[in-house]
Amino acid sequence: MLYSLAMETYDSNIARLLEDHIRFIYSLSFRFCADVQMAEDLAQQTLLSAWEKRTQLSDMKKISGWLRRICLNLYLSSKRKEGIIMQPEDGFEEAYADISPLPEQELVVEESVRELQDGCFTAMTSRLTLAQRSAFILVDMLGLSIEEAARMLELSVSSLKSLLFRARKNLNAFFGHHCQWVLPENSCSCQAWYEFSRHREQLREQVRKHGGPPDFTDPRYGEKSDPATMQKVLSLFRNLPERRPDISWYEKTALLVGGLLIEK
Repeated sequence: MLYSLAMETYDSNIARLLEDHIRFIYSLSFRFCADVQMAEDLAQQTLLSAWEKRTQLSDMKKISGWLRRICLNLYLSSKRKEGIIMQPEDGFEEAYADISPLPEQELVVEESVRELQDGCFTAMTSRLTLAQRSAFILVDMLGLSIEEAARMLELSVSSLKSLLFRARKNLNAFFGHHCQWVLPENSCSCQAWYEFSRHREQLREQVRKHGGPPDFTDPRYGEKSDPATMQKVLSLFRNLPERRPDISWYEKTALLVGGLLIEK
């Protein structure tokens, strides 16, 4: 009897925690997927998987890290089903440098364009290889240590550093030359993009004018990276706003989590 009551209390606490972390899980899912529909599916899968594995959570204070691992594992599993595998890249560890992002108060990005900036930065991250993207998101966007990220991705520390080095070089090469928030003299203006971003054809035309999407698969692309802008680029990635799901999806998912106990 006492055991049954204890389990009901535990389940109730877990359900409440999951509901409180819906936005966290969705934001994390979007960082990995860079696609709204895929992020919605991944976030729901993460919530359901977390509920099924709830007895594995030994410390409720560590729920964020636990959910992050579940979400990442599901994401990587979906990629394997698509035939995309994690391919480590070695040989760059000696060039890796531990770069600390600027304090948030030193960043000046207008609120009206932060969502557009989020979409732009997330889209460019999605052009990295799966391994580079995973390493970059965990370390430079979520703030995990090199060692933590390597364990999560089941890679050696040297491989993780090599992946991170290449990812940083590629992204910095692009944003260092195109983003106005990195260098004011850059040609791209988020204010202008904000005005016509709802018009797809105009958006496509502007992308063509800027040379189209970057080819991060070309190892020579990263050679355009300027070390002077790296810290600013990493700071902007680290401080992207939390991604918010559509209200109808949020309500539906909150009901799903709330209904878990009822179904049980």
